[in-house]
Amino acid sequence: EPGVVLKNYLELTKVENNLVLEQRNCKSVRKQMLNTNVISVNEHIDFVKGLKTKNSGYWAVFRNNEILGTINLVNFNTAKNSITGGNFASQNLIGSGIGVLLNYYMHLIAFEKIDCDILDAVVHKENRNAIRINKAFGAKQINERNTELIQFINLEFYKKNWLDGIKKTTNNLLKYVE
Repeated sequence: EPGVVLKNYLELTKVENNLVLEQRNCKSVRKQMLNTNVISVNEHIDFVKGLKTKNSGYWAVFRNNEILGTINLVNFNTAKNSITGGNFASQNLIGSGIGVLLNYYMHLIAFEKIDCDILDAVVHKENRNAIRINKAFGAKQINERNTELIQFINLEFYKKNWLDGIKKTTNNLLKYVE
């Protein structure tokens, strides 16, 4: 996608880090997260510093210097050759289809850069946009789980399906994402 830049959280400027945190703390964004709490600036700074020693990756996704959202890949499992992925769109882009772009890069990194066989994800059961996009990426629902009053769906994606056609199909969708 022309003009799209992925920047590792560890390489973000202070201003960019604040933009990420501001978007993450928006009510419409955080209500779909596993952790729905507001995150303080100090908590965010400590989290980013901690990424230096963790086996995980967090990237802010920009186009024309505008933050579109973020993607993350965490919890690499050597036994399953799997990783857990997640993303969120910036508040003003929720429902715009930008999740297609975020998911595309998340899958590309997991399956082609890291070379995992399985990408796991957890989605809020009420997040219809995310569920629709995940279906386009070939998600297989594994189970549901409940935490307090929130219900989540566990999904799996497979490298074989990505390489056998999901990549091409979803790449074609990118031209519709403004």
